[in-house]
Parts: sequence; C-alpha cells; structure tokens
Amino acid sequence: METLSLKNMLDEIFQKKLLFLLPFYIMRYEKDKKKINKSETELHKLLEEYESILQHLDKILYAQGAIYGRLLELIKEISDYIFKKEESVKKGIGDIVGGKVLELQTDKALQKGKELGEKIGEIKGICETAQEFGGSKESLKKKLIEKFNLTEVEAQSHIDKYWKE
Repeated sequence: METLSLKNMLDEIFQKKLLFLLPFYIMRYEKDKKKINKSETELHKLLEEYESILQHLDKILYAQGAIYGRLLELIKEISDYIFKKEESVKKGIGDIVGGKVLELQTDKALQKGKELGEKIGEIKGICETAQEFGGSKESLKKKLIEKFNLTEVEAQSHIDKYWKE
C-alpha cells in the first residue's frame, strides 16, 4: 500500500471530492498543538494550509452554500476545540476561517424568501383593509401597482386571492 505525504493526502481529498474527510485531516493537528503555538514557522505553515483548504472549498462548493457553510463551521469548531488554549493559533485560524465574510447562496435565498413573504403579507393586509373599509377593487388595484410595482395581472391576482366575496 502506498503511503501518502500530508500534502498529497490533502490533494487527493479534493481531487476525489472526499470533503467529508477534511475535519479528520484537521484533527491530526491535535498532537502538535503546543509545538505549533510556540513556533512562528509551524504556525505559518498551519495557516497557509488552512488558506489552501478554503481556496479549494471556494472553487468546489461555494455555489452549494449550505454544504460549504456547514463544512466551514465544522472545521472552525474542530479547530477551536483542538486549539482552545493556544490563543495565537486560534486567532490565526479565526482570522482565516471565522473572519471570512460569507454570503452563501442559502443565505441569499433565505433573505429573498423573507422579503417576498413580507411583501405578500403586506399586500394581503392592504387587500383585507381596503375591503373592510369599503374600498373598491379598482382603487385597490391602482394602489398595489403603484406601491409594489406590480403589473395589472399581478395586482388582480392578489386581489382575487385575498378579496373575500
């Protein structure tokens, strides 16, 4: 059986898309954490490796936001656990992994869904209020078109949905 160097092992993890092995790959640092904390050279190598891992993950998973985000969170939690007493190491990793501002696809989709839900809720409320206070469907349609930048068809669809006959 062929023995892999650590660099080759990391390359194989990415080439074969065995990303679920990354947390285990990172756990191997536990036995060297004191040495890494005391040596600038070792710390620098560790941080370069983390940077490399994140660059690979960016290429492979960024479009799949949920997986990417969860994997980064797991890597960060494992690192925080391993290096809980090694402040300089923890800070360096935190700057790379935790300090990275990520606007994931899932975050974008959740935000878009939230905004759409709020808009629909506001439209429903306006429709119900207009009906309750004796407004006409025609004036309501004009208001919806104006306020929400809807087409006539979209405005009419909301009125048909929320106007109780």
